[in-house]
Amino acid sequence: RSCWGGAVVEASLQAPDDVRPWPGTLTHPPRALRAAADERIWVAPALLYLAVGVGVPVLRSLTGAPPSKVPPITGHPLGDVALSWVVLAVIVVIFPFGLGHLAGGRATLAEVFIVTLWGQVPGLLVLLPVHGLGLALHGSAWWSMQGSIFKSSAVLSQPVDATVLNTLRDVAYFWCLGLGIIGLSEVHRLPARRIFFVIVLPLFVLGVIAAVAATILGAKSAAAGG
Repeated sequence: RSCWGGAVVEASLQAPDDVRPWPGTLTHPPRALRAAADERIWVAPALLYLAVGVGVPVLRSLTGAPPSKVPPITGHPLGDVALSWVVLAVIVVIFPFGLGHLAGGRATLAEVFIVTLWGQVPGLLVLLPVHGLGLALHGSAWWSMQGSIFKSSAVLSQPVDATVLNTLRDVAYFWCLGLGIIGLSEVHRLPARRIFFVIVLPLFVLGVIAAVAATILGAKSAAAGG
């Protein structure tokens, strides 16, 4: 409650009664994500996820992106995209569902799936425009510049606009993380702090272990190939 206007200010910050998943996910996340889960609204973010997931590899192919140093696991880049969706579903849906129940949560698998989808919306909306601006400014060289600012060893030597675009994307990803915590808190009926320590932190540690293992295996594969 603010001393400037008191109840008027407090009332203006409250979510309206008819919050919808869009654009409520961006403005009133708890109510919007709860509404999406209750009403089983998932088709729109799923289509957006599909469009971006297919669109980025196609954009890379059309704009002369350098080929990946790692050959496709399935024999085709789009096959790898589909495989990554399956792995991602296990990591961000099955694990949060199971770990949440171990911590006393009550969400169904469908509810976890829906709030996870809606939580990715900011990152999905930002990704293609970021790539589009990067390509407009730097052409195919953008693909060697794009990437998280936390893992890019050349971030200080890159053009400022490339760093800004990569930072914008990372900010959107952190926004998605926050929305994911809020959504899981809503559907599991658990405090957000418990969601972070019981679900997000273990998944982060698992991701770090997987990244380190992938790096080691990639180095060994490159050494064997050389």
